[in-house]
Amino acid sequence: MLKLTSKFFNYLLTAFLGLALLFLFAPAVVRAQEEVETVTKESQVKTITQEETTAVNKTAVETPKPKLEPVYRDYKGIRIGMKNDEVRDTLNNLKDKGEFQDFFVFSNNEMAQVFYDKEGMVRAVSVTYMGNLENAPTPMSIFGEDLNAKEDGSIYKMVSYPDAGYWVSYNRTGGNNVIVTITMQKM
Repeated sequence: MLKLTSKFFNYLLTAFLGLALLFLFAPAVVRAQEEVETVTKESQVKTITQEETTAVNKTAVETPKPKLEPVYRDYKGIRIGMKNDEVRDTLNNLKDKGEFQDFFVFSNNEMAQVFYDKEGMVRAVSVTYMGNLENAPTPMSIFGEDLNAKEDGSIYKMVSYPDAGYWVSYNRTGGNNVIVTITMQKM
């Protein structure tokens, strides 16, 4: 009977140790299995993401972006890169002549500054309208779209045209004495 008890005790001890090990290591085994599943899912997600990225990149390469073309290309025939003599022949209202800048006055409501580089080529044109703004261009005539004014009535937008080599800005002040300035400048 003693042998039986000793065998039974060994059996119980082995069972107890087995259960203890099972309880100790089971959570670790479950966590390891979950980590394997997570890694598998993440690698599947990465594979999908890489495939999608490749498809998007391929589409971007195959579909060129539309070229951004300026609406506002000149002021009374004056364009970026034009020679200063041509400007002076084109515009008759020269108020002040300089090596790098000319100032033209067309009325009490409209004036323009033309800036030249070292070679005498137009690098910027800035036109100011004030008082009666009948002749002042609208954002639609400058950018091909209307712009929303801020609460005070002011508007500002600048667009770069890299292919054309210049940028254009529209600036309208707010308040009662509104001033509109259109600037075109070489990049």
